[in-house]
Amino acid sequence: MKKPSMKWWRALQTFSAACSRRTRLPGCTVDGQPAGYAVYFLSYSTWLGRNGMYLEDLYISPKHRGGGAGKHMLRHLAGIAADSGCGRLEWSVLDWNAPAIAFYQSLGAQPQAEWVRYRMAGETLDNFARQKQPTAVLKRHVLDAKV
Repeated sequence: MKKPSMKWWRALQTFSAACSRRTRLPGCTVDGQPAGYAVYFLSYSTWLGRNGMYLEDLYISPKHRGGGAGKHMLRHLAGIAADSGCGRLEWSVLDWNAPAIAFYQSLGAQPQAEWVRYRMAGETLDNFARQKQPTAVLKRHVLDAKV
């Protein structure tokens, strides 16, 4: 089996180092060639009362799609989640990405249509974070507990 190129591994390590210490970045190879990577982190579900795993990104290079690399990577992540006591493995997919949706459904994954995803980013996030709170609200305290 050939070793993956050092350039690819260095890029993966650089990207991994930029992630928080709670984020993980496994890579995969096929016949010694870089085939893809995943970015995941553990979350906590108040519904389940235990951790879950959130898959932020799964990338398989176009030349390795359809050959089992994606399924292998997801099975690897599912094993980590199960071994870690996670109650679920979840991710998001763009609604126009029909090949990915078909792939995920072929594995038994189900869409969660009852949930609507929201996001604050960039200027909206900064502006909201810096808005002044009413005086009555300032008298309350937010406790930051580590789970």
